[in-house]
Amino acid sequence: MNGFTSTAKIGRKSTLNSLLVLGLRLIGKGFTAGKKLLCTVNLPFMSKSTFRRHEDQLLKAVRCAADKNMKEAAAEVRTKTKTSSCGVSVDGT
Repeated sequence: MNGFTSTAKIGRKSTLNSLLVLGLRLIGKGFTAGKKLLCTVNLPFMSKSTFRRHEDQLLKAVRCAADKNMKEAAAEVRTKTKTSSCGVSVDGT
């Protein structure tokens, strides 16, 4: 059997796999749900360790984006109110 990729790769990681993991996590599902879904349509699924590596990669990107957005919001509050004190509500999910 010869394999091929239908999407670009970033490093050694397939973009399609990253998108699949992102989609599953966005709907609140994980490895088992993805495996069941792809097995139902007779498609191969990545290993659990590969899935976890993609989750870790997404976590790093989400943390970076969250930090950037919070810093920008804090800077906006400082410029508009001339103070660094304000209330904050963050959704922990």
